[in-house]
Formats: sequence, C-alpha cells, structure tokens
Amino acid sequence: TNVIYNGIEIHNCQTRQWDQRVIYDPSDSDVERHEFTLSFDGTISASSLRTPDRTWVDRQGGVHAASFTPALYDFIKRRLTLPRGTLRVVLTSGTQAGTAGANATTTMFECKPPAASGYGFTTQDRDVDQGPKPQEVSLTQIVSDKLFRVKFTIKCSKLECVNSLQLVPYVIANRWSTSEAMDDNFYVTKTVRGRMKVSEPFSSPHGVKALIVPRLEAGFRRAGMSMVVSQNGLEAEYEITDRQTHTSAPFPATKISGTYTNSTSDGVLWFSQVNVKLEGSPEASRVDLLTLAVRVVDAKLNISKLEFATQYQLLNYTISENIGAENSCTADVRIRHIAVDEKGSISAVLQHLRSNLGQPLKLDQFGGEAYDPTVSRFPAVYGYNPHGDVRSAAAVLALRCALHDPCDPNKFYEFDIPSAEGDADKETTVISKKSPGELPPADYPDPYDETHKESIYQHYEIETTYSTDRCRVQLPIADSSLKETESTSVVATLCRPQTVRTIALTASRIGKPPEIPEPVDTYEDGKITGTLLKHWVKPIPRKVTVEGKQSVYEIEAFYQYALSRPPLKTEKINVGITAYLKDQQEDTALIQADIYNERLKV
Repeated sequence: TNVIYNGIEIHNCQTRQWDQRVIYDPSDSDVERHEFTLSFDGTISASSLRTPDRTWVDRQGGVHAASFTPALYDFIKRRLTLPRGTLRVVLTSGTQAGTAGANATTTMFECKPPAASGYGFTTQDRDVDQGPKPQEVSLTQIVSDKLFRVKFTIKCSKLECVNSLQLVPYVIANRWSTSEAMDDNFYVTKTVRGRMKVSEPFSSPHGVKALIVPRLEAGFRRAGMSMVVSQNGLEAEYEITDRQTHTSAPFPATKISGTYTNSTSDGVLWFSQVNVKLEGSPEASRVDLLTLAVRVVDAKLNISKLEFATQYQLLNYTISENIGAENSCTADVRIRHIAVDEKGSISAVLQHLRSNLGQPLKLDQFGGEAYDPTVSRFPAVYGYNPHGDVRSAAAVLALRCALHDPCDPNKFYEFDIPSAEGDADKETTVISKKSPGELPPADYPDPYDETHKESIYQHYEIETTYSTDRCRVQLPIADSSLKETESTSVVATLCRPQTVRTIALTASRIGKPPEIPEPVDTYEDGKITGTLLKHWVKPIPRKVTVEGKQSVYEIEAFYQYALSRPPLKTEKINVGITAYLKDQQEDTALIQADIYNERLKV
C-alpha cells in the first residue's frame, strides 16, 4: 500500500487505523458527511518525491550530500502537514500486464480538496468539510540520509452518495423550524429559523438564498431576513420573519399607512381628508412613490371625477418626501363636498362617502404591476442599492472570511468575491379574496341651495339675539326697623317691556360675494312689527384659494331692529337662514314654549 499526499509518496505502508464515522446534522435527522480517520506507517525515499519542487530538494546538495537529511525531512513534514491537499491510497499487486516489471496499482481511497466548481454537483471524492486535514506526522526511524520511516494520520470528510451518478449536491443539509405567534388583534407573525450546510465553499451560502427563502403568503409582508455565515464558509443559520398585514402596499412601495376621514360639524357641510404614507426599498423611485401616494388619495376621494368648485372645494393639498435614510413620501389632502346627484333626491356627498368608507383600496395598474391589497412585494434575496437596482451577490459576500495559508502573507487579506449566481425571485401565490361589499346607500333629501352649487360658501354664520328689557327698577325701602325676614326693596315697572332683535352675520364664498339679508326699514312678523334702528356692512378685500384659481370673498354685517312688542312664548321667533341651504324662514323659526321645560328650574 502506498499513500500519496501533497506530492509526498509513502511506500510500503502498514494501515494502523481506518475509521469511518457517520456525522448527522444538529437535528440528528440527515447525514451531513462521513468522517474518515486514516493512519499509516511507511517509508519515504528522496528519489520518489512526487512534486514539481523536486528541483528545490536537489539544490540542497543532491542525493549524495551528507547534509541532505535535515533539509529533506523539513521539506517533507511541511508538505504532509499542509491542509487541503489531494490524498490517494494506492494498492500495488503483482506485475501489470504488458509491462516490463511494472506493478499493477488500484486506487482504494481518494479525497480531494474542495473545488470552486460553483453551485451544482461535485464528485463524491471531494472533501466536504474544508479538508483533507492532516492530524499527525511522526518521524519513527531514519533509515539513511535518503530514507525515512514516518507515521502519518489524516482526516477526510466525504458524502458517499448512492445515486446513479455518484454525485454530491452543493447543499447537503437544510433543516428549519417554523413558529407562529398571534397578537391581541389576531395578527399572525411567522418565523422560519434554519441551518444550511454546503459541500464546497465556492462562495458563501448567501449565494443560495433563493433555495431557502420561502415564498410570501398572501396577506403577509416580509418583515425581515437575517443570515449568519460560519467562519468555515460551509454553514449558515438563517431567520425569516413574515407579518400579517391588512392592506398591502402597491408596487414598488413596501409599506403603506394613513387615514381616510370624513367629518361634519352640522350634518350639512361634509369634509373628507386622506393622509397616506408610502415607504419603499432603497432602489424604489421616489417619483413612483409620490405618484402612488396621489393615486391612493384619489382612490378614496375621487377628486379626479368630481367637478372642481361645484362639487368640491380643495382646502389643503400637501405632498412631502423624506430626505435621509428612509425612502418614503406622504400626501395629505382635505376637501369640502358640495353636490347632489342628478335626480336631486339623494345627497351625492353621502353617497360618495358611503361608497368609499370601509372598502378595500382599489388602484389601477401601475408600472406593469396589477394591485392586489392582499399581496405584498417579494424582496430580492440580496437587497437593493439606493437609486439603483438589485444588490449583487458580490457585495454581500465581499467580507466573507476566506481560507488562507497562514504562512503566506500575500494571501492573508484576500477575500472571496464570486460573481452573482442563484435563483431569481420566485412568484408569489395569490390567494383569491372576496370583497366585503359596499355599505348601503343613504336616502336623504338634498339640503343645498342652487346658489351654493354655483359658488360654494366656505363659511356662513348667523347669530340672532332677542333682547327684552322689562323696564323695571329695584327701589330700596328706607325703614331701619324692618326685620331680617321682611323685604327691603320693591320693584317698580316704569313702562311696558321693550324688545330689540340683533342679527350678526359673517360669511365667505368662492367665486362670488356672499349673499346676505337686505336691511328693510320695517318688517311684519305675524302681529309683531320690526323697525330698523341700526345697520352696518363690513366687506373684506378678496383672497384666493390655495391653488390660486378662485377668489374668496368675505363679509360681515349687523342689523338691529326694535320690535313693537315682545314675542309671546307661543309665537315663533326667527333664527335666520343659512344661505347655502334650501331653508325657508318658517323652517328655522323657533317657538319658545317648545324649548321651555318646567323641570329645569332657574
């Protein structure tokens, strides 16, 4: 038996140890490798060195030099102790047929160092654990200055496959566990934790991320991925977290958040507001994110389908982009509604609000991607470059610690930077989801006046006050003998009660000046006559709306009328008419008896 390692041939070997252990992965489920420990005793002759460095040996004095022995042994032991050389165990039997005295040889065992063959399969004679690894070199006998006897022990790890091709795959072990957690809102977080082992350190296991990264379930978004590569470059531990989300972000955004608000203070004037924030990956176009933000706003407000100044008034339109580490933008839009449907029987405002409130987000196709609120973007396994494209595998793997020869300073700081390889992003399975439907429409009469549809009122407020003076005075009783329980004053009525009605008005309107009541000299209100005492009007210089297209007119007015007598509590008193509504005076008039309650004592 001859053993050849790193160009050194050991002759006439006696096999002292031939152990083969089956090594399982940490889960004790899969075979990762077979570990061989081989030990031999044999002789090494200077004339049989199988190495191109033989010329180096000859230069030390030649085979006949007396000082040859120390230099030769030093060379041999350094070759035998260097890891990751090629190992062969050869059997010699008899004379080879057709040769003149040559012995027939058979390779009984061979173990080669890992080869940079790429992701795929390799022959099973390759070491799969960064070997072969010499364990012991002992000089047992110096036979002569040209002949030594040594003990040599080495370990080699192989995976002996029984498939028809006898090939070893690049990934030889991959086991993982899956956990799920549910929060108090019943949202699920899925976490996959695993360990992968590869057979050859051609590159880092980062290069095969596509083989271990699971697809994204509909209704989830990828919240994070991490991978830790071992120092030997053969193992990697990974963790992937997916979180459930109610509304997925439209491509190329990765996260969406915001609010859709409808509000009113009087049940007549309705306001809608959308605030949306979109976040994207490092390479996502900021222009695309801004465009998508505007589309999300319009999907809820439908302002592109409403007629400006007759169906809505734009109160605020703000678009912002974040400058810094985060790639995001926001849009904040607020409008005031004023419109009716064609039949005039159902308020188009309420119809609009109910048709959008509580419904899934609906967006047209953008950037070649159809939007589905249940499908989140599936990230590239290597990540992205800011303002660029997919991050290359070379950048990911540049800092992987490469194996090196500690005796060669030129290789100490080398890093393995392979080309980008691996599987492309996989398609995400889309699970169909039924729409919850629309809220039923509201059947309300149209409250708006036609003048308001022509030019919208921003503001219209009337404050009416009925002030009655009873014409009474309190007079003291000048009598010091009165007891504490007796009255000390009397109330004298000088005349019949006198009532004054005042009206204070403020208003603003888009496109036209507000319409206000005419200050008549006298008016009849049932059996009561009102006479004008005082009146003033305060017009305010015009302003413009936020987009600069429309004028805004404001006005203040004051009226004061003396009434012929105070109204009885069974008679109506006028509250006033808001210009943008269809109300008539009798619709808003108030009977005092209806609001007085005997239970409520003064």
